[in-house]
Amino acid sequence: QRRALVDGPTTGVPRQALNFNIMSLTDFKIALAPSARSRTVRRHMEKSDVLEKWQKTAWAQKLHQRTTRKNLTDFERFKLKVLKQKRSRIVRTAMKQLRKESA
Repeated sequence: QRRALVDGPTTGVPRQALNFNIMSLTDFKIALAPSARSRTVRRHMEKSDVLEKWQKTAWAQKLHQRTTRKNLTDFERFKLKVLKQKRSRIVRTAMKQLRKESA
């Protein structure tokens, strides 16, 4: 079998058959009957807290961070640049101090 029936009633993914080559599988599993309805899938997802577990993974956090950075305005990008400059100045002065002490 090369396809799986995918359904995401709480995430907005419509029920459809997808090829395994398109999907990225995770370790989260829900025990369901092969022909379970969307309502049953939703109940089992909520009961097993799959979405909360997913939100805690590094993969989900990276995706969330990518979308927030993508939606930044020009001024927010500027503020981010200024904060990075301040941080690098602090790190640079601390490294200079350490070099002076070690030399």
